[in-house]
Parts: sequence; C-alpha cells; structure tokens
Amino acid sequence: MQHQLKPFAEHLLENLNHLLGIVNEKHPTIVTKYAETLVAQYDRLWTGKYLSLDNEDVTPLVEELTHLSEFPHLARYFLNYHFQLLNLPKETKWETEKVEITQRTYLRSALFLRYTNLQALTSVIDRSKAIELYKHHISEFQALDPLVMHEDCTHVALKELFDRELKYIVCHGESANKGIFNKGFKLAIEHTTMRGNSYCIGGCESKNQ
Repeated sequence: MQHQLKPFAEHLLENLNHLLGIVNEKHPTIVTKYAETLVAQYDRLWTGKYLSLDNEDVTPLVEELTHLSEFPHLARYFLNYHFQLLNLPKETKWETEKVEITQRTYLRSALFLRYTNLQALTSVIDRSKAIELYKHHISEFQALDPLVMHEDCTHVALKELFDRELKYIVCHGESANKGIFNKGFKLAIEHTTMRGNSYCIGGCESKNQ
C-alpha cells in the first residue's frame, strides 16, 4: 500500500516534542544535554545512504512545536534516521510523494526511534528515573498515538535491539498495556516475546472494569 510520508513524520515529531516537554517539566536542567545526546545518537546511526534533510530548512516543521522548535537541528537528525529506517531513496519527495511502505517497516521505524529516545535518556539521568519519565510520557501521549502493537513488534521490529527492558517498554508501555483508538479500551498483553514467549498476544478490555 502507498502511504503519504509527511503525516507520519509529523506525528513522530509531535511524539518527540511531547517527550522533550516531559523532560523539561521534570528535569529542566538536562533538556539541552538530552537534545544534544539525541543528536549525537542519531548522527552515529545515520549512514548517509538515504534521503536526508541536510540541505533543507526544517524550521517550518517544528515552529509550532513548543519544545522541539528550540532544537531544529535535532528534528533534522531525527528525520534523517527515520527516512533511513524507511529505506527511502535520496530523490524521494517526502512532503508530497506517496511511497510503497509495509506496515512492518513503519512499525520498525517508529519503535527504533522510540528506543533511541529512551536509550539516550538513560545516558543523561539515572536509568530508573529515565524509565519512569518515559512511562509518564507514554501514559500521556498514547491516547493520541495510532500505533497499535502486535506480534510483529518484537519478532520483526525489535529483534535487532539489545536492551531487553528498554525495548519492552517502548513496545508495550507501562504494565504491558497499550492505548488503542477508542479511549475507553486498552490492549491487555498476555504473552510477549520479551517475557520468553514465542509471540505476543492480547485482547481489548474496558478501562472501567
């Protein structure tokens, strides 16, 4: 199926902006260091073989994002890595063009970005504090997030990542529950590959139960 790239990229930027806001709210003295750590991480991961925004002005993309607008260079590195994860050729017109991308590829990109965001946070503050902060971010942002996890998330998207605890958190969130489109329900994960099972499985249940 062909997808427009810009709406998904904008959603990922909103996610990052929200995370920066949480960091700024709870630990304002580290937000700049965290942003620079993310830049270094994404720069290290980027190979330069795919579409990049190095020669483009990214300010219009972040000017309405309160926290990310202070670090437009971070948005550039973030999107460069995102485009790499999507395997986009350098000539792709990402703001207007529709591209054939599988759901697994989209999922892999979103989860790798989240994993890197959390991993960088653990290098800036105490690991346990970073995890709790990230869980807080998830709990606030997940109602707006259309990414629903399924068995592909760990079999395909996360098997390359090494930190078992961090990838479990970015995949399933706090208490292994992931918000879905209907805010009145949650996805209760009963089995996960992170816990040694060969697959992930879960069902919907009312939040009011």
